[in-house]
Amino acid sequence: MKSVALFIVSTAFAIADNGFLIKNDGFDTNKVIERVEKASLLSSELEKVVEEAALRGGVDALLALSIAKVESNFNPMAVSSSNALGIMQLKMDTAVKDIYETIYPKTALPPVEILFDPKENAKLGVAYLWLIQNKYLKDIEDKEKLEYCTIAAYNAGAGTVLRTFHEDKIEATKVINALSASEVLHKLMHDMQSEQGKRYVAKVLEAKKKYRKNFIAYKE
Repeated sequence: MKSVALFIVSTAFAIADNGFLIKNDGFDTNKVIERVEKASLLSSELEKVVEEAALRGGVDALLALSIAKVESNFNPMAVSSSNALGIMQLKMDTAVKDIYETIYPKTALPPVEILFDPKENAKLGVAYLWLIQNKYLKDIEDKEKLEYCTIAAYNAGAGTVLRTFHEDKIEATKVINALSASEVLHKLMHDMQSEQGKRYVAKVLEAKKKYRKNFIAYKE
């Protein structure tokens, strides 16, 4: 196991499923090796970790799984070029900060190393999805439209998503509620001011389609 971990750590970078650069430099090598070994032991269970976090956190499990798949391909050690970390690719100064200010008020931010713990990362990633749906986009009435906007917001930010429909946030929500689900998706895919966000929505929806198919096959 140590030789496998050393090989992974010695690799300067790799490309994640979402095209972000994964870098392992800048960390204490021994600690990185220890984390990679731990991650390797959990690799066959990481999807279950995300699924359980979603069920506990009140978020659709297939959505959480699809986002984790696109964000990091379930690599607990993933580090993007913009310093997003772990399975759900979270940033301490944005997503985690928002989570702690809203859900854990007056609580100091955790150490950055916590984001390399798959269970903690999944819990925080699910919390951020919940925050998007229940705070930033809470006035979107239709479940399907809310999901499309949530996916886009996870990557591009809720503000970017709302500005796709109107410069004023309240008016934007009214426009979204007035459109059909297919029209909302079309605008996100074609009019959103984030090329990466447009690609991201397509990737997550495709991943969710596969997860749903596997789920139905399993149930049968």
